[in-house]
Amino acid sequence: MYFLLATGDPSFKDPFLWNLPEFKQVPFGDAEAMRKAVNKEVSSVILETIPATGGVLIAPEGYFSKVREICDENGTFPF
Repeated sequence: MYFLLATGDPSFKDPFLWNLPEFKQVPFGDAEAMRKAVNKEVSSVILETIPATGGVLIAPEGYFSKVREICDENGTFPF
């Protein structure tokens, strides 16, 4: 159930009244937003490869490689 803490969808998170401010939401497929959000203080990045509540969204080509690069630069664990 901890994955619900990371969701940006209030309909899933709010019923549990869990709201941890340590979670940052980044728009799906936006590598520049990811670069701004991830720094040496971020321990991990959780990716939903095909967002379930957004329809069938496909990440831009090279997006996951770019996220990996950003994580590697900051010592952040992607999963």
